[in-house]
Amino acid sequence: MYRQPIIITLLLILTTSCFGQNVDSLILAATNLKGSQKATAFEKIGLEYYQQDFTIKAKEYFNKSLDISREVKDTLGQMNALKNLLRVAYHKEDSVELSREYAGHLEELSVDSGNKMMQAYVLHHKGRANKEDFELSINRMKRALKLYEDAGVKESTNIVYRELGEALLDTSPTEAFMYFQKNLELAEELNYLEEIYLARSNISSALISMKQYEDARKFCERNIEIAKEANNQDFLAYNYMLTGISYKNEKNYPKAIEYAMQGLEICEANDLMDKKQYTYQLLKEIYNERGNYTEAFQFFAKEKQIEAALEREKTANKLAAVNAQFELEKREQELVAFKEIKYYENLVKNGLLIFLGIVALFLYQLSVRRRLKVQLQKEELEKLKVEQMLETEERERLKERLEYKERELASNTMFMLQKNKMLTDLKEKIGTIKVSNDEQLRKQVNNIDRNIEMNMNFDDDWQKFKLHFAEVHPNFFEKLYQESNALNNNDTRFCAYIRMGLTTKEIAQLMGISAGSVQKARYRLKKKLELDKEVNLIEYISNL
Repeated sequence: MYRQPIIITLLLILTTSCFGQNVDSLILAATNLKGSQKATAFEKIGLEYYQQDFTIKAKEYFNKSLDISREVKDTLGQMNALKNLLRVAYHKEDSVELSREYAGHLEELSVDSGNKMMQAYVLHHKGRANKEDFELSINRMKRALKLYEDAGVKESTNIVYRELGEALLDTSPTEAFMYFQKNLELAEELNYLEEIYLARSNISSALISMKQYEDARKFCERNIEIAKEANNQDFLAYNYMLTGISYKNEKNYPKAIEYAMQGLEICEANDLMDKKQYTYQLLKEIYNERGNYTEAFQFFAKEKQIEAALEREKTANKLAAVNAQFELEKREQELVAFKEIKYYENLVKNGLLIFLGIVALFLYQLSVRRRLKVQLQKEELEKLKVEQMLETEERERLKERLEYKERELASNTMFMLQKNKMLTDLKEKIGTIKVSNDEQLRKQVNNIDRNIEMNMNFDDDWQKFKLHFAEVHPNFFEKLYQESNALNNNDTRFCAYIRMGLTTKEIAQLMGISAGSVQKARYRLKKKLELDKEVNLIEYISNL
């Protein structure tokens, strides 16, 4: 189970090593350049870092490119640098505020210079980034689309078609359907397979949102055929799920389950974690609507397991990225040291006296030692930061697990309450049946009544509850037995329900007794625990 994070880390370190050699050569080449050429070289270095997710270094070189472009008054160079800084802020740093600042500067330059493509890019970005004003966002994206269409930039036009469709899907599915169709036509013209698959799935989603379920299923059937021909398991699983959603919306639950299970089978066979999570969610909703709460809860639990697994994988990827960043920093430090060594070698070669050379070498060695000491301190500090980060993430995972266990305990308790209430109601209804002199009928009614009584007191429910309870409240029963060794099984069960904060009525339902019996049980329990009259039993148990 630990192989995947280790493999990811090793691959990232190996990639970083090869990538670092390429960047080293670019940095060395940029040293001898000036003006716009140097700005372009720094932009290229920044793009190399950006593509490898080294955000800090990418931002550093894009800023260097921007500074030099401003010095030489290169407007296009400034716009390219600002565009890249905007991409870093929005996609990597998730900073809407900073991306807006860069977009504002880029918009001013693009308007002043009359650069339509940069104007379109700013409008496109502002449309995506503005989540507060929906109409303004859509208007900006449509203006960007018009500029891209007029310029014949098909790649960007294709992206805006899809993003407009996705933005309008919930509020205007008919308009979204139109944009998804245009997205599909252009993707087919460009022969972008992934865009084609995504557009076809989006068209099915739009048809479902338009409540054209039969048309949606026909489109999904064609998608399924295409997916099988292309052996695209992700596309295949998603369209089985969409078909299941269409049947669910029509309340055709058997068909919905059938297609959802087919999609789930593909997800499990191909380890499609995200699609598996969505399919579990769909099955949970189907069984919940049918009133099959036990099955619904089982799929809910599986959905949460997938969510936790994806979170663990995300954490592993973050750690691998940190390791890769550390390796890259080491390479850059080696490059700096290499430059310094070359400098001193050239100094000696230029004919300095041997005595001065020896002095210089001695001073250099002292400098290197100091730098090595500082570097070691920095590495220790970075290592400490990583360890602190991992400890924080571990605490968060433990907190999330406890919250999950608490929800699981609450769900288990509600299930027991609903079951006992249903059996109690059924028992009361059977009690109202007037039995004739037919001895055989009377025996059957009595047998049913006894079976209900046995199920209400079924010990397996208590054992399951006790297991979940102990995970949320560890050592509770041990502390309880330390207070008194005279407690029996019913007493400990009663204490656990009190600790859960259940009402008298709920405790009565769970234990199959009357509310009055619950009050008597509280009195007997206080005596066994040797508590004074003024001591509140509920507060006493809650503090154990």
